[in-house]
Amino acid sequence: MQVGNIKVSVVMAACNAEKYIREALGSVVNQTLRDIEILLINDLSTDGTLAIMEEFAARDSRIRILQHMKKTEDAAAARNMGVEAAQGDYLSILDADDWFAPDMLEKAYRTATETDADEVIFDAWRFCEDIGKWMPGIARREFIPKPLQTGKVSVFSPQSCGKNLFMMKTGAAWNSLYRTRFIKENGIRFLSGYHMQDDVAFSMLSHALATRIAFLPECLMQYRIHPEGQWITSYKGRFPEFSYAISQTLKKELTRRGIYQKYWQPLMNLAMQTANVELNLAISYDVFVSMHDGVRDVLTSMNADKLLPSQFSRPEMVAWRDILMHGTALDLIDEWYLPRKLGKEAQNLLTGFPWGSRVAIYGAGDRGKQAFQWLFCFQWCQITNWVDQNFNRLGFPVRDPESLRAGGFDCVLVAIERKETYQAIRKYLMNMGISEGQIIWMFHWS
Repeated sequence: MQVGNIKVSVVMAACNAEKYIREALGSVVNQTLRDIEILLINDLSTDGTLAIMEEFAARDSRIRILQHMKKTEDAAAARNMGVEAAQGDYLSILDADDWFAPDMLEKAYRTATETDADEVIFDAWRFCEDIGKWMPGIARREFIPKPLQTGKVSVFSPQSCGKNLFMMKTGAAWNSLYRTRFIKENGIRFLSGYHMQDDVAFSMLSHALATRIAFLPECLMQYRIHPEGQWITSYKGRFPEFSYAISQTLKKELTRRGIYQKYWQPLMNLAMQTANVELNLAISYDVFVSMHDGVRDVLTSMNADKLLPSQFSRPEMVAWRDILMHGTALDLIDEWYLPRKLGKEAQNLLTGFPWGSRVAIYGAGDRGKQAFQWLFCFQWCQITNWVDQNFNRLGFPVRDPESLRAGGFDCVLVAIERKETYQAIRKYLMNMGISEGQIIWMFHWS
């Protein structure tokens, strides 16, 4: 295909994606818009990813395979290789585990040409892989300027979005179509060093620098949400600096381009939104405190205290900002996260001992299972032991209460509802040498 006839360049970087890439590639080669090029960047895959790419390329001359040979923590460099090589009028980014609706490129390209937009945003379905459930909506429509007619395309300038400019969508690049010349001339690229969020700066700079943006109110792609064990654990444990590092990077980029003050309000709202989400995912108290302190330092440097209530995209975040800036990490936990994340009963349980404690649970009946679930799911503490007098008849890994003699805990949570039974257990534990102050009854507040 001659360069002048390429309407859209689709860029897909992939590293060890053999489980999903066949479905993703199938959704691209079967697009109703045929005048496209497909740039596949093999990012040091060690599985069958490259073989699948070559299989598709042998059948479709629109496919070009590029090899990214430098080891990095993220996909940014590989994606940028695709951006540099793109020859189409417009540019689309697709992750190797997601897939397009058959007419996505046709509809987005038509919208772009009809509105002369530098960027076309469209909506997407979320597919929760572990439960096989579909959920509509990635675009945050409440922050997008309304069209003249309901259900029609919105066309607007960045300035018309005001404080909400960076709140219109997640930081992902895959639910937008970009004018290629606009991206290249403005030097908009993916930024290395952010693992899963290397596209945030790319997306937000595109919003800020566009002359015209269009929103197409249709779900035109499917975004795969992997089970928690595959990404959140890694995310929470290894990358606690995401939100404030990205906020700093965006501040530097906007400052370098002379538009920081112009977009200070939307940047502040983005910084607080992402920080709130990530603090909510903190895997331990130590990680939470580290993130809390880092976020507060960055928001202080950005003059977050000067953001007026009327300048917040989400009014409830005024309270979050005030607690973060003027309270402690525990204040933010007690006054913000616990009331929103837990019911009253679970909240009462968790406030019985400090976050980060090493806890042994006594009792494996219904209440014990409930306590284990709350503590484990909220990652409030480290569960070091779980015991029950019927340990040898329960059919799941619960230990003999005598194992508590070995210690290894800061407190024992007695998950027994009857007060008389609790008192007997407390006496037993104290005879074992456990102090009264280390023994907490699950129903101490009632």
